[in-house]
Amino acid sequence: MVNQSTNTVGVVVADVSDPFFGTLLKSVDQVAREAGKHILIGHGYHNAEDERHALELLINSRCDAIILHAKGLSDEELINYAKEVKGLVIINRYIPEIESRCISLDNERGAYLATLQLIKSGIVTSRVLPLLRISKIPISELKAIAPR
Repeated sequence: MVNQSTNTVGVVVADVSDPFFGTLLKSVDQVAREAGKHILIGHGYHNAEDERHALELLINSRCDAIILHAKGLSDEELINYAKEVKGLVIINRYIPEIESRCISLDNERGAYLATLQLIKSGIVTSRVLPLLRISKIPISELKAIAPR
């Protein structure tokens, strides 16, 4: 029996010069190496055409799995790609139809919890709160627990 594995994991990110994506790629590479695999990287630049081109290149390279950060591609396109590519995982995006293939964060909740921690530790005071622009969180709610 012939092994069809290419031992490669494809990763599409916006731009490797962004510290977030550089850190992500380093972590993916470390895990891939531990599993005896290599990574191929594509750049999407938050642009549908570039994301599509990078993803198609990785698909045509027969990557065993693909980790995709896509802001430009539509949900419909991503659903179709998920049907085509068994090992596709989409990061930092939530699509209900393929939720088991999506890994996303609740950034608003994270910002809220971080702000609460800064308030409780006294780093952020009630005078600083109006400068923080946290959507959907009333300043009055935060001022109630902030030190003066």
